[in-house]
Amino acid sequence: MLPACASVLVVEAQLDVLEAIQAALEFEGYGVAAVIGAKGALEALARMGRPGLVLLDETLPEMERARLIRFIRQEPTLRSVPIVLLSVDEHIRLPEVQAVLRKPFNLDRLYTVVRTHCEPLREEPRREEGPARTAFTQAAGPEDEVGAAERWRGVSRK
Repeated sequence: MLPACASVLVVEAQLDVLEAIQAALEFEGYGVAAVIGAKGALEALARMGRPGLVLLDETLPEMERARLIRFIRQEPTLRSVPIVLLSVDEHIRLPEVQAVLRKPFNLDRLYTVVRTHCEPLREEPRREEGPARTAFTQAAGPEDEVGAAERWRGVSRK
């Protein structure tokens, strides 16, 4: 049985993608700490303690990304936290990373990858079908997912 995630740390370079991932994971019952950049991630880790999973954007500057990964792998309380790299290159391999989630991704793929490493805290995930859920799961890429997330949350881009 997989451990329940008290929180998933999402580290992304783009605010709209970050917000879409956060909304999607919260919808499924995950606690989410969502931050922009490696500096934000280090600050969040200091506040929150050990996350159940780290989703890390590969487009962060290489030095920032490497410093964050090195910190997680050297910190005794964080060493075993799985890291999933969000990347346009599905063939990228880093020894410190447990998986790569290729961008753009739909929400079903995101949920599958996250559930591979931890379960949500909530007993039963919300599985309502309807316009918001359908828009999320049928999204072809981050731009579509952002639009769906905003529609789901009632946000207008006008």
